[in-house]
Amino acid sequence: MVVAMTKEIYYKRKESGLYVSCGKVQAGSVSVKCEPCRLRDNAITWINRKENVEQGLCSVCSNTRLTHQTLCNHHLEKRRAISSSINRKLKVEVLTAYGGLVCACCGEREVTFLTIDHVNNDGWKERKTEGRIRYVAYTKLKKQGFPNDPPLQVLCYNCNNGKRVNRGVCPHQEKQASNAT
Repeated sequence: MVVAMTKEIYYKRKESGLYVSCGKVQAGSVSVKCEPCRLRDNAITWINRKENVEQGLCSVCSNTRLTHQTLCNHHLEKRRAISSSINRKLKVEVLTAYGGLVCACCGEREVTFLTIDHVNNDGWKERKTEGRIRYVAYTKLKKQGFPNDPPLQVLCYNCNNGKRVNRGVCPHQEKQASNAT
């Protein structure tokens, strides 16, 4: 009965334009909690999560967690699914900005197979200083407004690797050039 009463109060306060946690009037805020209540709840949540981890429990639900993790299997999988979804959306956004969801060489359209390629084969300079973490690079490109210096293009992993092992020319392009002559 207490849970139903809490939900009832929550929705009444929300519909009336009040903060749901304390019932104070919202002053043009879109948040459901006022700042003092939000800070208090965040502190309590942080303390509870820290205690759970120290006791070998999941930081979210207090169930038994995996060794060397702060989450149980359920919450770990949930976090991975959310991260995967966010990363896929970011990848699609970056690929679209650099030529669309199609390989510039062979026409492959499966997003899983597509990646960003340095047209001038100078990607090693960036990898040397910044590492190889793909989504960090995608985030950086997005934050910089999708620059084209150095020039980038969309290639599938086969064409990208073909360029790497074939002195900067994809075998598809080399084959087309030999057929044309």
